[in-house]
Amino acid sequence: AECRALVEEAKTWHLLPDRRDTSAGHRMRSRRSAGTTQVTVSVGGEDDKVVMRSVEFWDPITTVWKTLACLPFAVSKHGLVVSGQGKLYMAGGEYPDGSASRAMWRYDPVLNAWHEMAGMNVCRSELGLVMLDGCVYAVGGWEGRSRLDSVERYDPETNSWQFVPPLKMAVTSPAVVAYDGALYVTGGAILEDGDGIELVQRYDNKP
Repeated sequence: AECRALVEEAKTWHLLPDRRDTSAGHRMRSRRSAGTTQVTVSVGGEDDKVVMRSVEFWDPITTVWKTLACLPFAVSKHGLVVSGQGKLYMAGGEYPDGSASRAMWRYDPVLNAWHEMAGMNVCRSELGLVMLDGCVYAVGGWEGRSRLDSVERYDPETNSWQFVPPLKMAVTSPAVVAYDGALYVTGGAILEDGDGIELVQRYDNKP
């Protein structure tokens, strides 16, 4: 009965606009649009060598850090990328015991919840993660014993990963950007001491 009354109230509001002045209640007041705000999100990581699972975001309007749903586990040295639909993808990383992860998780800002996606084919920490043409690419990284030259592509439509052509040189912690249908993999480390390189590697997704 209560639901029916609400439906009738809504119908009256939309179908009989001349009665809005007399039928307006607290539910019919005009509301300001919540709008959207670009924020900075911090996910996991390390604090004085303690691996964390906390997630926070910086609101530039209120200039305050606020908390979001925690990760299901503590992780550092992972890859993060934001999709065009406002979803946040996290892949790989290093667990507190030092082992590399192959897990892939997606954060839904509407539900404030993390959802597990299909895992990568290879465990990777210190990887590059980027979106290109609606897919997520995991580039290089460290699998626990050696640097990786392999690259994987995740398709959100099929929730699956597949390998694409590898890098010319295996690297960890590269800077990866997508531009005009191609991936540009810049720098990274190739030696045990972690020194960076000036190499730029390019992957073209166009046929």
